[in-house]
Amino acid sequence: MRNVFNRLLIVLLSLVALVAGIVLILLEAGLVTAAQVSPGGFLQRQWEFLSHLNQADATTATLVGIGLALVGLILLIVELLPGRRPPAQFVIQHDSRGMVAVTRSSVNELVRYVAGTVPGILETRGAVRQEQQGLRVRVQAAISPEAAAPEVGKTLQEKLQQSLQHHLGLPVARVEIATQVASPGRGRRVR
Repeated sequence: MRNVFNRLLIVLLSLVALVAGIVLILLEAGLVTAAQVSPGGFLQRQWEFLSHLNQADATTATLVGIGLALVGLILLIVELLPGRRPPAQFVIQHDSRGMVAVTRSSVNELVRYVAGTVPGILETRGAVRQEQQGLRVRVQAAISPEAAAPEVGKTLQEKLQQSLQHHLGLPVARVEIATQVASPGRGRRVR
């Protein structure tokens, strides 16, 4: 939710910069008047001040308007373009008969399932990416206070490596485990 709010705020600010830059350019070029760009008199005194600048200041104001419009346009384009998204599936086999793929969500589900079989793990969050050398698995695990982090981490690494290679047939390049001791009384919940 926070990311959505931040993106909306940047879109709004970029639109304000774009419009202000264009209005400033139009005012300095004499193509519009302050009254035309001030609905209900909003900011009319400020626009009038900017439209009555001397030649040197008008040139500076025009350059500032161009800069504002460019910055606003660039920010708007960057925010509205979709971000780079990882593929929704991993290709397991591709040959003359066709393609076999597994969805990213099912691979993440397998990671959660395997993590749930390791004693001492209370909760996990994981992500799987496909890299040139093979799969890269990152898991954050909350472990019980009685568990030994090195042993739990090593067991989880081995189980994930074996399970993913067995079920998917894809090489596993790295398995990174970050453990954190959970507060006492926290129940077992693997995500």
